[in-house]
Amino acid sequence: MDQFKVMFNIQKQQWQDHISILIISIDLKSSCKIRIYDDNPDLAYISDLYGDSEQRCSGIGSKMLWFCEECAKNNGCSKITLISDTNDWVRSWYKRIGYYELSSQVVFEKKFIKYEEVS
Repeated sequence: MDQFKVMFNIQKQQWQDHISILIISIDLKSSCKIRIYDDNPDLAYISDLYGDSEQRCSGIGSKMLWFCEECAKNNGCSKITLISDTNDWVRSWYKRIGYYELSSQVVFEKKFIKYEEVS
């Protein structure tokens, strides 16, 4: 894990009900967040995983996910989860590096109607 510390900055914060770990690459082109909740300390959640499009297929995403996994293990977790969008390439990449799909997620949206202000 030490060899990757030169690639990433880490900020760890203890909140009232969880630990939040922010990981940002030194070049500021990739980042992610890990949360570990007090009521389920065995499970880490990866969110806000971002990689600059110029760096795709360079290996930085795999290194970042590996680093996330190591941070989770170092904080007592035995498993890690994330939510992916519907991009087939991204989903197949997650599967190639050892993740498996638990469910298909459906996202709902509601648009608000703008009302004219009455004076």
